[in-house]
Amino acid sequence: MSGACSNAAARTPKPIHVVTTPPEPQPPQLDPFLAAVLAHSRETIVVADREGRVRWSSPGAAVLVDGRLLPAVHPEDRREVAGAYRALGGHPGGRCDVSCRVTDGAGGWRLVEVGIANHLDDPEVAGWVTVVREPAGDSASHARLLHRATHDSLTELPNRAALLRHLEAYDDARIAVLFVDLDGFKSINDTLGHAAGDKVLVATAERLRRAMRPGDTVGRLGGDEFVIVASGVERASDAMEIANRIRAAVARPLPLAGRIVRLTASIGIAMGSEDRASALLADADAAMYRAKQAGRDRCELFDAGHTQAIRVASETVLRAALDDDGLAVVFQPIADLRTGMIVAAEAHLRLRGEEGDLVGPAPFVDLAERSGLIVSVGAGLLDQACADARRWDGTIDQVWVSLSTRQLAECRMAGLAESALVHHGLAPERLVVEVDERVLASAGEQAWRNLDDLKDLGVGLCVDDFGNGGASLGYLRRARIDVIKLDRAFVTGLGRDSGDTEVVRAFVGLGEALGLTTAAKGIETAEQAALLTDLGCRLGQGFHFGPPVIAGELITGCSTPT
Repeated sequence: MSGACSNAAARTPKPIHVVTTPPEPQPPQLDPFLAAVLAHSRETIVVADREGRVRWSSPGAAVLVDGRLLPAVHPEDRREVAGAYRALGGHPGGRCDVSCRVTDGAGGWRLVEVGIANHLDDPEVAGWVTVVREPAGDSASHARLLHRATHDSLTELPNRAALLRHLEAYDDARIAVLFVDLDGFKSINDTLGHAAGDKVLVATAERLRRAMRPGDTVGRLGGDEFVIVASGVERASDAMEIANRIRAAVARPLPLAGRIVRLTASIGIAMGSEDRASALLADADAAMYRAKQAGRDRCELFDAGHTQAIRVASETVLRAALDDDGLAVVFQPIADLRTGMIVAAEAHLRLRGEEGDLVGPAPFVDLAERSGLIVSVGAGLLDQACADARRWDGTIDQVWVSLSTRQLAECRMAGLAESALVHHGLAPERLVVEVDERVLASAGEQAWRNLDDLKDLGVGLCVDDFGNGGASLGYLRRARIDVIKLDRAFVTGLGRDSGDTEVVRAFVGLGEALGLTTAAKGIETAEQAALLTDLGCRLGQGFHFGPPVIAGELITGCSTPT
């Protein structure tokens, strides 16, 4: 695709024309001013109804048929575009962006960006809105941005968004999805630091690439979670053979920080056909947790009945933790990079283990999200965070709390925040709510109402993992964002990868242009902190400033900010 894209970009841009059938019903009449603006716009807009019939299209439009692009899209790119529409079909208010090639009307191809929005539930639109635009900048720059949007910057593997689109568009009826999770990876980060952990992830990615067959896809979801999509797998025994080959590759000794590390992996396997491809990832995830619970370093096939029993048992444990004060809150410091002072702290959930140790969130937060318990869990986190922040008066300015997809869609979310602030006497400006960029990009109308209500309360809003989730500048303005927090993957390459340095510089410049504060996470060294400061980044967090600790330990190590 990349070679063809660069050839297409070298052509002189030609006018774009829309091919449509007579619209049904009659197209809406536009205000003359708006019509004139659209006539001079470089973007093409097509509105299609539920059946795909074009209701309206802007002047000078692209070669769009039925508002779905497919007849005009390069054959190699059609599956991805069709998959984007299918993925959005059940998500009213959902949006996504796809880059693809479309015909230029003269036998060649042009690279364009396509924005797709599902407005089927909006009575004023009642259909699909598709926007086609020319890519900004030269084709090489756009190709780099496209690659970064669809690939994990640390391992260069396809990311979650790319994997999901790949699964939605898969046309092989015999596929296996293998969900791979490294055992004990957290201890490497905790004892050797995130830089060492990143080396493990890069080495694991390379081992997985080499272990797979040509045509299979290896991707990284995040953290220590990898996914393999294997085609042409007819029998469970074939999938188990692939999984055992992966386990053997991961288990090879790995030199790290002057020692030899030996890793193991828990693998979940789900098999199926293209008509249920989107559900395979969740099934493989469930099977992986079964492998974890069975002792780790194992492969497990998805079993719907067994998995449901495990989920019921796990929910029982989680409900008991909620009732018996089994959840704890820890805080990671956030520093002003110019002064080094701790000015804020991000709240994180932990589950109290049987021995009194604190267990990270991965095993239970996903379960809480699926079961709906995340609303209660999140309300408890918010309340405790506000309570501790009130005790920090004169020591730490703000507390930051993350919201999940389900929390943000909860109709009571803004009310819960207001209740916690009032109950603990905490000024609204001392609370910052964080929303992952991927959550923001797919937010529905209730989520937007919550964000508006939170801003009206005076609460700060931060976009977390900025740069990896596909949110547009329009989302930043609509949500009235105060802070963008850069994904830690960009910080890792500072000083070593000129591309990452320039990306950070561009994001900081974007923040300044929009009047936003820029923060960075995953800062491991003084050199990274200094580089970020030089680039104009304002806030930072990471092991260089301290790991997550209980509230009392955080206060002990803080000075009064200036």
